[in-house]
Amino acid sequence: MGIFDSGFIKAINATKRSVLLDKVSSVSSALTITLEPDKGLVLEVGVDGGANGDITLSFTGKDLKGTPGFFITNSSWLIDNPSVTYNASTNKFSLPAGISRFVMATNIANQWQTVSISVTFAGATSAKLSLFERKVADILSSTVEITNPILTTVTSREKYTVSVDSNSVTRTLGGNKNYKITCLSATDTVDNYVSFIPRLAGGVFDLARIISNNTSRIDASSYVKVRSGEVYYLKGFSVQDIIFRGVGTGVGSFIVEEIDVIPLDGNKYTSILNTSNAVGVSGIYTRKETDKTVIIVVDTYLASGSQSAIVITPRASTGIIETDVIPLGRTGFTQTTSGRSIYAVRVVDLLDNVHIAGIVTGTGRLHVNAIGIDKSIADTILKAPFYEDKDIVVSEYKKSISYFTRFENWEAYIDAYTQLNIEKDGVSLGKLALTSLPGWKSGDIIGAMGFIPYMQGGPLSSGYSRETSTRLCIFTRDGNIYHNYAAADADDKTVHGVLDFDLGAIYYPAYTGTTALTSERIPKSSLAEVTNELLHRYEPGLPSWNYLQHTDNIGGTGYGNGGLPPVLTKNDVVHIRYAPAQPYGTNTQSSSNPYALGGHLSSAFSTHPKMTVFTPYVGVNAKRNIVLGTTDGGRTWCVLHEFGIGQMMSGWGNSLNLPSGSYSSGALSVSIREYNHPSEADKEPANAFKYKSPVAVTSISTSGGKTIITTSGDYGSGGITKGYIAFKKNSPGDYDYLANTVLDGVSTDTDTNSVGNGRFYAARYIANNQFELLQCMGGVDEKIKAHHVHSSNLIKDGVIVATGEQYPDGWICYIPIHQIDDFESYDIWKHKINHPYIIRLNSTQHSCQRAVGCILNDDADQSFYFSSDEAHIDRGDVTISGRTSLFKRNSAGIFKGRLSEIDDLSKAVCVLETNESSLGFERQNGISIFVGMSRCTYLNASDAEDKKRWVKLKLLIRKYGGASDKSIFFTSTDGIVYKVDKK
Repeated sequence: MGIFDSGFIKAINATKRSVLLDKVSSVSSALTITLEPDKGLVLEVGVDGGANGDITLSFTGKDLKGTPGFFITNSSWLIDNPSVTYNASTNKFSLPAGISRFVMATNIANQWQTVSISVTFAGATSAKLSLFERKVADILSSTVEITNPILTTVTSREKYTVSVDSNSVTRTLGGNKNYKITCLSATDTVDNYVSFIPRLAGGVFDLARIISNNTSRIDASSYVKVRSGEVYYLKGFSVQDIIFRGVGTGVGSFIVEEIDVIPLDGNKYTSILNTSNAVGVSGIYTRKETDKTVIIVVDTYLASGSQSAIVITPRASTGIIETDVIPLGRTGFTQTTSGRSIYAVRVVDLLDNVHIAGIVTGTGRLHVNAIGIDKSIADTILKAPFYEDKDIVVSEYKKSISYFTRFENWEAYIDAYTQLNIEKDGVSLGKLALTSLPGWKSGDIIGAMGFIPYMQGGPLSSGYSRETSTRLCIFTRDGNIYHNYAAADADDKTVHGVLDFDLGAIYYPAYTGTTALTSERIPKSSLAEVTNELLHRYEPGLPSWNYLQHTDNIGGTGYGNGGLPPVLTKNDVVHIRYAPAQPYGTNTQSSSNPYALGGHLSSAFSTHPKMTVFTPYVGVNAKRNIVLGTTDGGRTWCVLHEFGIGQMMSGWGNSLNLPSGSYSSGALSVSIREYNHPSEADKEPANAFKYKSPVAVTSISTSGGKTIITTSGDYGSGGITKGYIAFKKNSPGDYDYLANTVLDGVSTDTDTNSVGNGRFYAARYIANNQFELLQCMGGVDEKIKAHHVHSSNLIKDGVIVATGEQYPDGWICYIPIHQIDDFESYDIWKHKINHPYIIRLNSTQHSCQRAVGCILNDDADQSFYFSSDEAHIDRGDVTISGRTSLFKRNSAGIFKGRLSEIDDLSKAVCVLETNESSLGFERQNGISIFVGMSRCTYLNASDAEDKKRWVKLKLLIRKYGGASDKSIFFTSTDGIVYKVDKK
């Protein structure tokens, strides 16, 4: 008996059914059922596999006096399956394969306290037994139609046996009645079988009168081919007769009996197609509203050397749907031997129908039937989950995927063929080769990808700002930014299609009115080109490509939007298109790789309805550690903040080939700029920067494309290379342009928040009093520095951004996004006016730091969850009464603390213990996920504070993949996408 047989899908009536046995192959002792007063007993018996008679049952009863051991014979039972046989000498019932029902009427059941069942299995049989029981009131002894939901008394009925051979047999029906047709035996091969067909008055055949939970196999003459044990029901109204026939040497026998009510529920197979044609035919199963899974049963009858093939295509009205078609039993969609194959199709929201095509090559026949069931067995029976407990289910979702992202009902992934696939509601919207993206660079790869909701065309004049559109945005490792739905006009209010991609751009706020907001400027190679000192900076000696990055528009080719300009004015703020230290658009410079997904796990984009934040991870090439925001789906990004750089800088800016000039010793002095870091003693330094006492520059030489600076003082080995340097002008000369006004009048160490005119440089050590002058590539305006940005985590009213490495580079910061009303929009272009410095949360050497995930809760304690990839944050020594200076615990795992105590990790509680570093920590849809660096992944779908609810899985994650409305997704290092659901 298969899992889709009718008895396992429907119930006889509303009385609760108890499971006695579930597909067992042995029973060691008798089963005892305690009967209930004034209730009859119904036993449903299922035999799966084996031969008829491999399993036998015998019954004994304990009478009302308490005496056990009385035989209960066949006279006490009504049995619906005529293939059940009874041996009076042994009091045993031999069971056929399939379903049989034993019914004991109420008046008989009232004679017993208990009924005991003994089960015997034939030796070496493969049969498995399932046994269910229920107590039902008012079962009368004359009931014969026991599968009817409402059991009634039956008077005289038609009931007769039909034997079939190669000659047709016609049975005339007795009026407008319903009939049950049971096949007792039947030959069943390709060329030899038995069949039947109902015929209306006038000789018209009508297969629609047949109802069955069997799969209907129709032969070339439109007769129903029948197997032994199958049961069919006939709506006999207006049916004149039934024609039975044997084909070839086929023989069989049937019982035809009159019934009042056809007892089947709505789960009926639909015949889709039958063919012996080498050209092939097709049919459609139309999805019902209650369907959760569509089961497709394919029967093949093939002569030697022949084969059959089918194609199963789930469809919506808009096209093909990407949903799983899972084989059960025999695998594959091409068969070379006779047999049955079963397939399951997961039902998704937009599924309208399943299209099925079949073909037979050679000699044979193909029959396809389908049934929709209201059970989501595709996630349970059909495909066992990777992991499941009472809180959580982890299942494989896709395979052979290099990058995957999910946002609500949108999904995109890069497959094994480097094609970009986009889906919505499970429907494929198309595929696109990555190499066909505009300006794609050879060897480039995806660094970050995600969907971003936005208000098309920006906030309206009324201020209405509910997002109505969604774009897919992609950052590549070589610095290109892509978005789909390419703008068709300059204001982005009209867009092209889902597969139409254009280049986007990043903009850096420069000034508003006459006020500088940042030190960002467009470099110019000649003073004559500096027409606006708030926009331009005379910066000679750079490679030629530096001066080309702000000449042409980016993107727009063929789309009608004109592209994105080098200078963009938005809401009275002038922005400069951000220029990474490598090719952008069509430039050819090849240097560092400024874009890579932060934290390896953290969401590529922290997607808030009002503004989406992205924090590129620049790895060891720590040059420009930026925090980006967008409100147009990733077409244009604005630099919200840029962290400074310090002693951990391992990537260099370009060498400066300054023009030759006359220089007098002492005309310039040089100063190193350092940071006054927050500390336990001073968590809010009044002045963020310290400019060291200037040292005179004795010579400037330019040769071989480099500029060499020699000083009068001795800074010590490597000391000059640990951050920014600035020059002070002491007397006029050809190199006055190098000077920063912040050092005017400075002769000793000076603390200030000023950056002067923003002119800073970097240095490469040559000797203790000599260095090569380099282009400064880091942010100079922010009050704190970082090696790189680790992660970003979305919270209710903003984003938590974390940097590395440890103190004084490991900061936890907050980007506020407080707007919630549809009539409020986030003015991303004025962010720097409203927030000139990022909001820093931690301050000290022992604080929570080097985070790879931090989530701030809005509760009474302003509690937070924190995870770090640093093992040695000081938590203080453990204590034992009477002992001193024992040892410290490391800082691996996840900690929960209070925001007021963020500067002392020893006051936080470890809620997840791990023995490995972390690459990321995320929480969405009530599911927390922690990614170990080298071994495991940890999940919690309950309370992250409860250590016992964390699940440890031996999975290495490549990327966090985002979330739908209920699930979260991640991709493992072997290219499998996993879906995590909370129960």
